[in-house]
Amino acid sequence: MNFKKSILILLLLFFCQKDTLLNRTTGDYFPLEKGKTYYYYSTLEDTIRFEFVGDTFLFGTNLFYCERNIEPLFFLKEKFSIEKFICKETLIFGEIDTLYKGFINFFSFPLIENKEWQDSIINDTIKFYFLGKVLKRDTLTVPYGKFSDVYSVIIKEKEIIGENKDSLIYLYYLAPEIGIIKKEYNKHYEILCRIE
Repeated sequence: MNFKKSILILLLLFFCQKDTLLNRTTGDYFPLEKGKTYYYYSTLEDTIRFEFVGDTFLFGTNLFYCERNIEPLFFLKEKFSIEKFICKETLIFGEIDTLYKGFINFFSFPLIENKEWQDSIINDTIKFYFLGKVLKRDTLTVPYGKFSDVYSVIIKEKEIIGENKDSLIYLYYLAPEIGIIKKEYNKHYEILCRIE
């Protein structure tokens, strides 16, 4: 009886290691690791420095604080998602006015091909729509290294302020235990070249 149980356990372990669903659910595709700094080569800028600073308490919530060059970014890691704080400001008569702000579901986990999610921030005359979709799983080589189980995720943002409409489309490539290794938008890209 013990021999049969041992064989069964070994078979389960062997097959589970090859199961990509198990890898997707246990792999961290957006790790927020304090003290890490990612460097991306960009076709728009020389180098983008993305630093994972650490936990902070802001907006009445415990958040994870990052800096993209000098721009502050705030994330909230939930069990099945990464929430990103969005804030749109404008300068009116010499004063900064906040048009909208809030959290959106930036990435939804586990990553499964064709999975979609959406979110929005809606005020009186201002609307911000967010749509994400996992496209496929593949292998990708970037200057930092070669990665398997990389998921490409398309993100569509649409902003409506009065009569003005603006749309952006991003394509993110996420690798397990690393996170974003490549980002494409408007015929430009950012690609991971170094981690410290």
